[in-house]
Amino acid sequence: NSRSELTDRFLSYYSNAAYTYQSKYTFTASARLDRSNLFGVNTNQKGVPLGSVGLRWQLDKESFYKLKQIPQLALRASFGYNGNIDKSVSAFTTARTIANSLLTALPYARIINPPNASLQWERTKIINIGLDFSTKDRRLSGNLAYYFKNGLDLIGDSPLPPSVGISNFRGNTSNTKGQGFDITINSQNIKKAFTWETDWLISFAKDEVTSYSAQASVNNYLAFGSGTGNQNLIYPLVGKPLFAVYSYKWGGLNPQTGAARGFDANGNLTEDYTALLNGANPDNLIYHGSARPLYFGGVRNTFGYKNWNLTANIVYRLSYFIRKPTVAYNKLLSGEITHADFSQRWQRPGDEVLTQIPALPITVNNGRDQFYQFSEELVERGDHIRLQDINLSYQLKPNVNKSTFFRTATLYFYVANPGILWKAGDSVYDPDYFFLKPVLQTSLGLKVDF
Repeated sequence: NSRSELTDRFLSYYSNAAYTYQSKYTFTASARLDRSNLFGVNTNQKGVPLGSVGLRWQLDKESFYKLKQIPQLALRASFGYNGNIDKSVSAFTTARTIANSLLTALPYARIINPPNASLQWERTKIINIGLDFSTKDRRLSGNLAYYFKNGLDLIGDSPLPPSVGISNFRGNTSNTKGQGFDITINSQNIKKAFTWETDWLISFAKDEVTSYSAQASVNNYLAFGSGTGNQNLIYPLVGKPLFAVYSYKWGGLNPQTGAARGFDANGNLTEDYTALLNGANPDNLIYHGSARPLYFGGVRNTFGYKNWNLTANIVYRLSYFIRKPTVAYNKLLSGEITHADFSQRWQRPGDEVLTQIPALPITVNNGRDQFYQFSEELVERGDHIRLQDINLSYQLKPNVNKSTFFRTATLYFYVANPGILWKAGDSVYDPDYFFLKPVLQTSLGLKVDF
């Protein structure tokens, strides 16, 4: 029925080098050249030179270093560029053939992307500054790193006048900037017959779109701006994170009818959903914040006594927003089962004090549904702390005076997904799992090393 063929040729040269002087100064360098047949018409346009340089300074080995409580301390820094390829674009004209034209009934081709001889690789510029340390007896050890990351020549959409034959151009038209830090700390809290060790993982990552020419419809920012749904649909706004949560301004429920209300372009409270939807634009949408956690990480505690070992892993995701699912009356009136929020809907005057779920309309009103489902009423913070897993184990040690057929054996009991310890939102939803909640899993096992 069909036949397809793909030619994807690439070639890479890369090298790494490191040199340490007097056991105190380590210099590193990397260089690579990547070439692909997707880029450039001429041979010298198909490749991109990338590389990095770094320096590590072992401070504790300097003669002036006198901190006995921190016997190991090193500083490090690096600078370099990474590359990325987007296979949805090419330097050559790309078109899609279509069987029959509605006008001529003849086969025709539609231009997807015009020729772009200047197409080049996406690049990421990274500056990283870090510190590695360890205290006496390694009671406290870890590393800290702060980085700056800029996306250059990123593939994005740019509008063109339709008179040129196409209305949208896809090429190296976008840029982003970001920064963040990563902290890893291990603490030996108790080192006796009973031991207690803690691993701390703390990360922060923030990004911002600094250049993007195309502006999407309000519906696209509301439905796909957070990166949910089809992951290939990305609708950036300059000055905002790549993935963000937007909404309509909420005006509460009508005390007499239970209908959802909003504010039009003039700031007036109204139930004219046509005016509310048509009057919305990216500038007057409510921007809540990032749809991805800005802070995330975990804390793992390990307790030990003789042959017993207990580990509990707690993870957290902070400073981000989610949109809660809710009832869709247009589907409900068409005979579909939608959402349990229906049981909490407004039904009589006074209910607006107890609920913000609109009343059931008499007839299908798509505009009413759309306004409510993308209103700020359904947005809440996704911040939460979760107990990820627990592992209890007992190590069976064979008697060394007797012959045994195994070296070590460990009996363990493992629990995964015990549940959320705390969350910022007051709804019943798990911020990570709206529809299919993680299943509590338990297992009992024996691990033997022969």
